[in-house]
Amino acid sequence: MKQVLVSFVICCCLNFTIQAQETVVIGTVLNADQQPIEDASVQLGQFFSSTDRRGQFKIIANYLPVQLLINHPFYELYEQIVLQQTGKDTIFLAITLITESTDLEEVTVNADKIVWAYPEKSIHIIDFDLRDYGMLLLCSAEKQCFLRLVDDNNKTLFDQPVRKNPLSFFHDCLDGIHLLYQDSVVELMVLYDTLFLLPPASIGEFKQSLEPCALSKDKYVVFKQLGPHNKALDYTLVNRINQENRLLYQAADTKQIKSLDAYAAENDIPAIAMLKANTSQQLSDDRKKWQNARHYEQNLIKPLYIPIVTVNDTTIIFDHFKDSMTVFSADFSINRRSAISYHYFDFWQNKLLVNEEHTRVFAKYEDRGLVKLREIDPHTGSVIGVVQLDKHVYPASIQIKGRFVYYLFHRYVDDSINYVYKQRID
Repeated sequence: MKQVLVSFVICCCLNFTIQAQETVVIGTVLNADQQPIEDASVQLGQFFSSTDRRGQFKIIANYLPVQLLINHPFYELYEQIVLQQTGKDTIFLAITLITESTDLEEVTVNADKIVWAYPEKSIHIIDFDLRDYGMLLLCSAEKQCFLRLVDDNNKTLFDQPVRKNPLSFFHDCLDGIHLLYQDSVVELMVLYDTLFLLPPASIGEFKQSLEPCALSKDKYVVFKQLGPHNKALDYTLVNRINQENRLLYQAADTKQIKSLDAYAAENDIPAIAMLKANTSQQLSDDRKKWQNARHYEQNLIKPLYIPIVTVNDTTIIFDHFKDSMTVFSADFSINRRSAISYHYFDFWQNKLLVNEEHTRVFAKYEDRGLVKLREIDPHTGSVIGVVQLDKHVYPASIQIKGRFVYYLFHRYVDDSINYVYKQRID
């Protein structure tokens, strides 16, 4: 019983990181003419309500931040993250809904905005990489694996056979591209119409030399190191010219680290010796510890998601643990900080996507296979647009270039085929 109770308490502590406090949220919902909207459905987290004839609603929330959704058949869906306001137990909101568009021309355009990006029915696409002048495809056909480079018109520039069972592409921080296998990594040198495969490296060499590198810009390289239970993170800045280094950024979830320390000690992690048990009770206890150890490895030590990216030649760290974004100057001194809250929307996937031009940032959300991308303003951290991937469920390897989002779709009718599609986003 003690074992089960400890595990339950720790799991609750690990999953409850938002502020638990009752707050009254009072809102007034109006249209563009500032007239009240009656009978709009309101959802605040797990609580539901509707607006009265004055366009008002009132909900008591037991935790913040939380997602607010307002829906009405004549208006576009409204969504917002309601944040806790220091020292206040009542929050007042003024909300304006936008009339739902019924333009027939717009509907017709949207119906044609999803197209087959590489129309070859017999080619299974394992992965793809967008280039300045086309796509590099990792393909399988007739029991052979190969790389195919195509231009913007899908004309094949070259085919290069590769060893069987490749997993995917990998981009390093120096903008190199690699072919990943279960046991090795092969670096690719891609010119316009030529491809060179460098000698393979082991997975151990890959994890030691390539994986820690998070970003390269001008004369600087940024390396990432995870701390205890993957709940602490350090970014170290290295000057490639003089080899000087300094700590650029640091974050740690100390509460989770302490909880996981206790959890690991209680369950003898990492050493589990089930075969050494002498009695059935010992075997039962060891089995519980073994199950808790698997839970620890698969669920509890997921790393803090604090990516560092370059947008419009500016380096930004998005800290989803501290609810902030930090913008750096050219010399990597801190320029400014802003609050972020987009990661509190439901179905957030702990994933940011930067387009190929490095000018736009999108956050990924997925509900039962349906993916939504919210565009994030790199200057303020606020949401400035929403893209719904309309046609396919569980799209993979999502990439964005120009006015399109590209992705892999797995055809369930034929388990051996993936195709590349693209959808217009502007």
